[in-house]
Formats: sequence, C-alpha cells, structure tokens
Amino acid sequence: MKVDWIPGAPHTVRHTITYTAPTIRIRMGCGFGAESFNGEPLSQTLWPAGALECIPPAVEHSHTTDVDTDWLSVAFDDIEWEDFIDIGGAKGDLLRCDAGQRYVDYQNLIHCVYGLMAVDPQDAAFSRHALGIEIANYYRSMVAPPSRDRNSGSLNFSTLRRLADFVEDHLHSGIGLEQMANEARLSKFHFTSAFRRATGSTPYQYVVDRRLIRAQKLLRRSRESITNLALECGFSSHAHLSSAFKSKYGISPTVYRRHTASR
Repeated sequence: MKVDWIPGAPHTVRHTITYTAPTIRIRMGCGFGAESFNGEPLSQTLWPAGALECIPPAVEHSHTTDVDTDWLSVAFDDIEWEDFIDIGGAKGDLLRCDAGQRYVDYQNLIHCVYGLMAVDPQDAAFSRHALGIEIANYYRSMVAPPSRDRNSGSLNFSTLRRLADFVEDHLHSGIGLEQMANEARLSKFHFTSAFRRATGSTPYQYVVDRRLIRAQKLLRRSRESITNLALECGFSSHAHLSSAFKSKYGISPTVYRRHTASR
C-alpha cells in the first residue's frame, strides 16, 4: 500500500491518466472542471473538499480542470486489493467522485496528514500504513453491506492477550501493523477496525502508549541515561521519547524522573 499527497495543477488542455493500480483518492480541497472515466463523462463539475472516489486499475481518467486541488491517494498492490474487495463485497459498487460521497471526518483527516510530516522517521511507515487502512476501511463502509462489515473479524480475550504479550516482547524493536495483524490471524483491513472496536484505540497509539508506560517504569527505577532508556522502549532517540512523553503527560522525561526521584 502506498499513501501519497499529490499536488493539484490546473489543466486547460484535456489531460489523461491511466491508472495501473487500484486507488482510493480524497480531494483535499475544492475543484472545478470536466472529468470522465473511460470516456464516460461524470455528472458533476464541482468537487467539494473531501470528495471520495475509487479508481480501479486500467481506467483512463481524463479531465480538463479549471481549479484543481491536491489529492490524498491510497494505492493498493494486487494482493491487498483482492483482500480488500473480498472483505467489502464491493466489486460492483466502486464509487466515483460524482457518487456524492465525502470523507466524513475531513478536518481530522487534514490533521492526520499534516501530522505525518512531523512524525519520527521510525514511525513514519506505521503511521502512513495506518492512515491508508483507515481510509480504505471508511471507503468500505460506504459500499459494503453493514452486516458483513460488522462481522468481518473480532478479537476475543485470548487474541487480545496474545497481542498484548507480542507487543510487550517487541517494544524495543520495530512493530509494524502487518506483524500485529498476523499475530491476530486477521488481514490488515479486518484487524485495524477490529482492534479499534475491541480497545477503543488504534494499533499505532496502543504501541506508543505501551512504550510510554515502560518508559515511566524505567525512569522511576533506573539511573540509565534517558537515551538508553528511549532505545530500550523502542524510541529512536532521546528527542523521540521526549516528544511523545511530553505530548502524553505534559512534562519531559527529565522532569518526570526528577519529580519521582524526590518522592
């Protein structure tokens, strides 16, 4: 899966793109112009921010755009697409942008996208992948029968316990979304929504929270340097730990250690 921010540009002459990978796109601003897919004109020419569409592979997308916009693009490889489509039961219901669907939490999406620019490089792949899955699952909810989507996977107590043990055992190393999904014996698309339903948290945030809890314990018990503690908890540096710690608890690891040591 590849998540890209694609800058828009006006085209006064008809511009044609042939998509080679299945792609879900969200317009990140308003646009105006004429568009067609495989020679079939779209019924709209004014596109709101957050307009959602799916472009299957080998589709020619032609447009003459007076006011173009940036795009958030989520492109799938063949295996991911077959998995995703099979889950959603959506082969005959792919949405074009004139279907009137809009990403409902558009403001939060903007926040997440810009947040990717500031994320630590160690977490960038996890964060991008998680955002792509989030968008894919939202799209699926637009086209999949609700009963199938609700029952597409669940995490029972033993699976959650196994996941918790796996995360604790691997906090010091890189933990990816696919690794967690494999541990739960679910696809990435099943796993992300099932994990959120079961825990109220995203897999990424859960991992970060567990790393911070371990950091708290080590800061209270160990006199190791904060850099060494950061690496032991799976953070890439002192700065990476400090940023996450302060965001969560409102104080730096250094201040936290000083306060807990004086008690």
